[in-house]
Amino acid sequence: MCPAMMASRCAVAKRLLSSSRQVAMEQPHEQLRAIYDSIVDALLVADVETRRLVQVNRAACRMFGYEESELVGSSIAVLHPADELEQVYRFFEAMANGRVGSAQDLRCRRKDGSEFLAEILANRLTLDGRACLLGVFRDVTQARAAADLLRIQRDLAVWLAAAADLHYACDYIVRTLRRVPGVDQAAIYQVDQASGGLKLMCIDGLAEPVVEEVRYFGPETKFVQVVKQGMPVYGRPADFSQRAVAMSGRTKVTALGIIPIKQEHRTIAVLGVGSCGEEEIPINSRHALETIASHLGGVIARLEAEQAVCDAEHKFANLVEHAAAGYAELDPQGRILYANKKALEIFGYTLEEARQQTFESIVDPSDRQRARENWQRTLRAAHSEPREYKALASDGSLREILLAAAPLFIRGQLVGVQASFLDITARRQAERALSEQESRLSLLLTNLLDLVLIVQEDGTITYANHGGSNTIKEQLLG
Repeated sequence: MCPAMMASRCAVAKRLLSSSRQVAMEQPHEQLRAIYDSIVDALLVADVETRRLVQVNRAACRMFGYEESELVGSSIAVLHPADELEQVYRFFEAMANGRVGSAQDLRCRRKDGSEFLAEILANRLTLDGRACLLGVFRDVTQARAAADLLRIQRDLAVWLAAAADLHYACDYIVRTLRRVPGVDQAAIYQVDQASGGLKLMCIDGLAEPVVEEVRYFGPETKFVQVVKQGMPVYGRPADFSQRAVAMSGRTKVTALGIIPIKQEHRTIAVLGVGSCGEEEIPINSRHALETIASHLGGVIARLEAEQAVCDAEHKFANLVEHAAAGYAELDPQGRILYANKKALEIFGYTLEEARQQTFESIVDPSDRQRARENWQRTLRAAHSEPREYKALASDGSLREILLAAAPLFIRGQLVGVQASFLDITARRQAERALSEQESRLSLLLTNLLDLVLIVQEDGTITYANHGGSNTIKEQLLG
């Protein structure tokens, strides 16, 4: 009900009470009382001086659980918890003096001790010469709870839209769910596609020893069988399994809820909640939990996909960093952006030092013109053949590398070049040393006066030096 409507009803009640004496002269008291009691809002009239109730209607009796005779003559203190009275008296005085006309969300107490939130609209009037205060009470507990649930759902949706980490998101979800009325424990389980069981992702509200007992539910358990039905299920521990009953003695859980989390009609996870003070999960809370679960499927699927990509990137980065070959990424101008461990080892740089270099600056001056031409070819071609270059290490020493490069495109845009290379310095040095040895040996054999032959196992002569005449050499070969 809007405040304007409540104010209108308050004004009607005030006119009704103020004219009670005149009306009583014209029509029976029972008719007046019937009109007064027909008002659906709780009406309570209190003496401003004594703070005692002088009149109440039936709606007020129902709201607070008292008989009329129990309320009339009682202090307004019976309507509120003791720790709320200071604030109540402050509002009462302000209303009696006309400084304020309403109070929002004041805690009220029923005869049985239960509490509710009330919105109170007040108006001053005079009854039998006494200054009184007419209060129209409205129970707003459910309205506030519904607003709180909507706020929880909205805040959760906004937060999850920006979430980037699956486990952190799940932790935030279960902590947020404990703000839902009637939810004291919350957990998210992931469906294990390999076994068909349920693996605990995150939980809040349970002691660690108990958590260890609920980390996994096999496909044969009643819990998993309930989940396979694909529908939300609520009940007491006994409605689920003997295991749930046994655990409830330690967890103090009196009510449970299991809500599937689906993505494209397939259950990918489960939301489990427990209450320690309710006989069942409240209806409004169920609606909120199911609404939240309906949005979680897409969120979890998105975060799992992003996590898979992140894991793959991490594995690739780890592989590249520890590869046996050198690897580097350069921008289109040839500036070094990244170099792996092997590349830094080959050239003797730290990563920070390497980022101060370019492709051209590390190539030996004798090879730079060729390097410039090949760089431009690389930027234009999808593939390029491996090429050898002479390059300079940080200490000025020469390195010989075999380099393969390819352009790097992201969303169709050229962003740089990927290059992998091997240090072939030792190989080329060994090849040159071997060639020199072969040349010296050949020269030595050629200048020997004695005849030297190399004969295969089958007796074929494959080499003859110049010792002896050329005619003999020609006759012997082959």
